[in-house]
Amino acid sequence: MTVFDRAWDIAKEFFFEPESSLMNERELSNGWKAYNSIMGRYDPPTVNALRESSTPSSRYLPPKYFEEGKHIPLVLPRTRLMEQHPTLGFAPVNVDNFALDGPSGLNHYVGVNLSAVNQPGRTENQMIDDIITTLAHEYGHAVLDDELMRIYYDQALEAKNYDEADRAYKNHAVAHEIGAHTLQHPGGHDDERTARFQFLSHPTSKL
Repeated sequence: MTVFDRAWDIAKEFFFEPESSLMNERELSNGWKAYNSIMGRYDPPTVNALRESSTPSSRYLPPKYFEEGKHIPLVLPRTRLMEQHPTLGFAPVNVDNFALDGPSGLNHYVGVNLSAVNQPGRTENQMIDDIITTLAHEYGHAVLDDELMRIYYDQALEAKNYDEADRAYKNHAVAHEIGAHTLQHPGGHDDERTARFQFLSHPTSKL
């Protein structure tokens, strides 16, 4: 068994998404763009705005891209989260208002899209590096989210109109991506240049 075989055996429990393995962009609403190519995903906990149960666990939506019981979550303490309303959309919410499932925090799911990693022409070492750096990037999103969400929450409360609220969210999204790329490449000048280049090639940098 090669080193890559062992790494693959560990990482295969994440997810396969062949339809998202090609590097191109797709248009979203309001000028937003996103990559069709998804190297990895970060799925934070989200509060459901229509809470019909007093059970704490029922107030949090299940992960969108991961399967509970199959994918092992990273459990992190939280003070702010996104709240989802079925018609009004998303807004930051203070989770101090809600009872948490346990004393240690809430589940955050991260994973690598192995369909995007296993591309023709990639060597074993390159694929191993893709898996490691993608995990570093997605875990970076996870550890940054609470701090960035607190800033976004404060700015959203202070917003006087839609434009200010929209700018607060875009600042939040840009800071998230800059931080994740920086943590993905934590070395010296070469890594700093790599992180800056990768962020500038990301659709979020155009906000």
